[in-house]
Amino acid sequence: MSPFRCSIAKTLLGAFFAVVIASSASAQERRLLIFDDADISGFDYDVEKDVSLDQCRAACLEDSVCKAFTFNTAAARCFKKTDPGTLTTFAGAVSGRVVEGAAAPELAPELDLSFLPAGLVKDAKAYARTIAKIENTDTRGELLRQGAAAIAAGDMRAARGAFAAALAKDMNNARAWTKLGWVLLGIKPENYNERYRLPEAATSALLNGLPLVRRATDRAYGLRLLASALERRQLWRAAMGALDASLAAHDDDKARADLLRLRQTHGFRMLDYSVDADAPSPRACVQFSEDLVAKGTDYADFVPLDGAPAPAITRQMRQICVDGLAHGTRYRVTLRQGLPSAMGEV
Repeated sequence: MSPFRCSIAKTLLGAFFAVVIASSASAQERRLLIFDDADISGFDYDVEKDVSLDQCRAACLEDSVCKAFTFNTAAARCFKKTDPGTLTTFAGAVSGRVVEGAAAPELAPELDLSFLPAGLVKDAKAYARTIAKIENTDTRGELLRQGAAAIAAGDMRAARGAFAAALAKDMNNARAWTKLGWVLLGIKPENYNERYRLPEAATSALLNGLPLVRRATDRAYGLRLLASALERRQLWRAAMGALDASLAAHDDDKARADLLRLRQTHGFRMLDYSVDADAPSPRACVQFSEDLVAKGTDYADFVPLDGAPAPAITRQMRQICVDGLAHGTRYRVTLRQGLPSAMGEV
């Protein structure tokens, strides 16, 4: 008997990151589109010094003249502008544009982390307790500015220390947790231990921040970063779960492309096949990467033999066998699109 052929249908799917901040007093009238690492040149009419990003946002929303702002994180200065201007890339700066008459921002759906392996949430809580013990005499605002300046200088290790120290002073800062996770993923490992520890710490940082996030786009971004950390730890199934959750919060082409890539390389798929030609009644078997549905699914509909229903199909944990074959005969076994796994993938 010659090896059978198997055909599986596949479908290929073919800036600045902005979030939305709305005025609580008039969410339907004025809101801000926020752009990280972006600058708006010119049109300054007022500069506020020694303020936080949140204070800069609020000052612009409350001022009817303000149409945009740029916040210099290193200098803690807020430049309010009379015109939205043109955005240019500037590491460490945050810019916002006022939008009139827009709806309030979309809130993220309820956070469901059931896709995570047991123990990761517990690890995140332990990591938070470690962060809380950090002592530093600088203020939280100073530390956040130090972190932004370190990122602008390309020093991710210094940024990690600054954001961790800032979080020790405010454990409910969702943005700082996300920044810490991003920075940890940006550090180039120097040895094998760091190749393991850095994505582990990034996972914990992002998991501590995600429950604090309320906006859908912010939640989606944090989940994309989490997927990257999980992928580096070779937790493929959890990484796909994070991308699924990210897409549920906010559709994004990059997240969709990453999910397709992971599913093709680490999702439910055929791994191998075997042919038992020496048995009195030969059979051909296909091995899969995930368990098959135990009950209620007729796999005969998905495994035709020479284009017709197979005479006998046997389903095991991760294997389907076509039984009752004849010696000296050539067969073509096909796996049809939609063949399901116990994980719900096809």
